[in-house]
Amino acid sequence: DDRDAMRKLTGRSFSKFERAWKAWLRRQKLKVRKDAGVVEMRFKKSARSDDLEELEGVEKAIADYVRLGDLLRGKDRHKAGLKEYEKALRTAGGGWSALIRTKLASAHLALGEHAEAIKAIGKVPDLHQGYAMAYVMLGRSHLGLDQWEQARGWLLRALGYNPYDPVVHAGLRKACEALGDDACVRRAEESIELLRRRPGAEEGAR
Repeated sequence: DDRDAMRKLTGRSFSKFERAWKAWLRRQKLKVRKDAGVVEMRFKKSARSDDLEELEGVEKAIADYVRLGDLLRGKDRHKAGLKEYEKALRTAGGGWSALIRTKLASAHLALGEHAEAIKAIGKVPDLHQGYAMAYVMLGRSHLGLDQWEQARGWLLRALGYNPYDPVVHAGLRKACEALGDDACVRRAEESIELLRRRPGAEEGAR
């Protein structure tokens, strides 16, 4: 069974291995971060819009600020939307920081404030591993600052989670062109062409 396999692999019983592992954890002096989290992947059918899906489980006061921010930005009032996201972040404390911070970054990008967008993302990539939208925001922000190496790195990480975003591929192509990375440019162009030919791509682009 599993315990026999553990004994063969480590040369010690399961209980001794467990005690040694717990002792090792204590020596690391790890701290619990309330603002850290694991990104959940959920696959289900829903008639609700995307904005309602992403706010599922969020405290009403926070969700209201985020929705109002989204509505204002939908009318190109990005500064006003930014203020609502800031209210949401203050209300949320550490909770839901990944969602709110990426929206903050998006608003800063719409205003051409690339350095502020990077600052808004903060430690989201460290505390919320796999939150790909944060990688996209960082990639776009570094592009706006002509920081090509950083942009390429973040956009590649974003594509590791979602390889079907033509905007990310286009950004990667720009960064790779500036870096003289011809192989990367070719791969990005091939990906953009494949996505352009994908059924429904034209409808989705409208």
